[in-house]
Amino acid sequence: MIASKELTDAAKKLDVTAIEFISSFKKLLKKHPVLKVLLIYILPFFIYLVFSKLFFGPPTFSDFTKESLIPSPDTQIIIWSLHWWPFAIFHHLNPFVSKYIWSPQGFNLAWATAVPTLSFILAPITLTSNAVISYNILTFAAPALSALACFYLVYFITKKYFPSILAGYIFGFSSYQISQMEGHASLYVTFLIPLLVLVFLLRFRGKLSRTIFVILSAILIVLQFGISNEVLASFMIFSFLALLLFYYFSDKKARKLLLSTAIEFYGSFIIALVILSPYLYYMAVGLSGVPATINSPTNFSTDLLNYVIPTPVTYYGSSLTSNIADHFTADFAESGSYIGIPFLSILIYFAIKHWKKKYVKALVGILLATMLLSLGPKLHIDGILHNKALLPWALAAHMPLLKSALPVRFSLYIFLVIAIIVGLLLSYKTSRIMTLIKFAVVIVAIVSIAPRASIFQWNQLPTPKVFSAKYAIDYIPNGSDVIILPFAYQGNSLYYQYTSGMEFTQTGGYIGFIPPDQLSNPVIYSFYTNVLPPDYTQQLAAYCHDNHVAEIIYANNTSPVLIRAINNLGWKEQVVQNQVIVKVPPSLRLSSH
Repeated sequence: MIASKELTDAAKKLDVTAIEFISSFKKLLKKHPVLKVLLIYILPFFIYLVFSKLFFGPPTFSDFTKESLIPSPDTQIIIWSLHWWPFAIFHHLNPFVSKYIWSPQGFNLAWATAVPTLSFILAPITLTSNAVISYNILTFAAPALSALACFYLVYFITKKYFPSILAGYIFGFSSYQISQMEGHASLYVTFLIPLLVLVFLLRFRGKLSRTIFVILSAILIVLQFGISNEVLASFMIFSFLALLLFYYFSDKKARKLLLSTAIEFYGSFIIALVILSPYLYYMAVGLSGVPATINSPTNFSTDLLNYVIPTPVTYYGSSLTSNIADHFTADFAESGSYIGIPFLSILIYFAIKHWKKKYVKALVGILLATMLLSLGPKLHIDGILHNKALLPWALAAHMPLLKSALPVRFSLYIFLVIAIIVGLLLSYKTSRIMTLIKFAVVIVAIVSIAPRASIFQWNQLPTPKVFSAKYAIDYIPNGSDVIILPFAYQGNSLYYQYTSGMEFTQTGGYIGFIPPDQLSNPVIYSFYTNVLPPDYTQQLAAYCHDNHVAEIIYANNTSPVLIRAINNLGWKEQVVQNQVIVKVPPSLRLSSH
């Protein structure tokens, strides 16, 4: 009894202290408007940057200028793309079709994750320093920007500062976000999604005029398209479901307002499409060069167990469940649906406790619908595909464009809804003790999805002397077409081209997928599989002739099978460090013109 009384007294004192602190804080903000702006709209970004540094930051600033986070084939796509768009414009080239890769026919970048929006935003840094630093800034700032945008959204909904801070963190540092941080910049730069929702709510509540709303929405849509048209497409599905459910659970007055706002929003989408018409044109003309299915939606779907089983990118619990996570069909970068039991408990409590509220029913419905979509066309449980368990995404699997979208990426919206729900839950007025309990449980849930920082290593991207900007011209004649091995995604040819200062074109270059007409070529096929036909030497020579190849450059980690075949050509070789430059005979090259 004595202990209980002491605990109650301590709680009362804590209540009084908290009330006094909040009261003083509000008076201070009221007295100093500039301080209010700094604390409410600026400070959260720096709070989130601290966590970004903790989880993803380089050990020192010098590492930030020389290395990159998790160098990978996808990393080199983004670095090359950040450089490409300003380079193409300054050199009066068509930025949509690059002749520098898959030369001589080139590659239609409208079908690549070429991130033109991010390239133009970061162009001042790229042009004054380099694309690696731009990429590092992008990677480092992306989670914080996503968290900040979600903070703005939840703060507008709840008008509660600390609940919104936590809600922003949940979205910006979600399992989806940290999984995609392994190299998919087009997918982890997500700050525009909460802003699109925020702009819609501002118009819905009469805070924006129709003209301003339509213009802002169109701008955000265009910018998001230039980051990831797949994310924009999935957002349109998500927004349609959200509008449908909120319309169903709203009264007559709210329905009318919701419908008019939705019409204005989709009108802005039409305006955005007009602005994007050049991009859409190149998408249309390049459609024939795109594989029927780039990635399998079935393979890249959320495993039902992933909602409660973490992958190695999560710090807590993943070591205990790794044998289960290994069964997921998607790789760990695409298995970002881990919610965890603490968050699931919070969601269940929220739904039961506040079910009478119509908007709660809508939010829960959106969450369940989004989770269902992320499961893909067929149900996966512990890596086992249940072919008879068809899910709603099976309808989208046969639609143009959508059939190549990956259902697992709907996890982005799962965490957006969770962030909103948590913000609402923490903002509801309850007793001080209950409020403390709610905050404590949410913090435990947040900790449970914390990333394993040791996975996100910074490493220097290798630049062989042959491909350095200083020496490339000495070894590769300016404007020459080359083949670089290991080929495409198996090597770093795209990054090497960038580091050379774009001194050469290349027959190849991993930019997301292999053009179907190239993949059917036995020489290209051999670069990936090391499977060589009997007359391979003649075919390789003919390929170099037909594609105006001047040099074949291979590293010492190239397949011995390919090295022997190249040596059998008997062409002149030059060894530079760990790179071998094989010169295509001038007579063979000249006869192609």
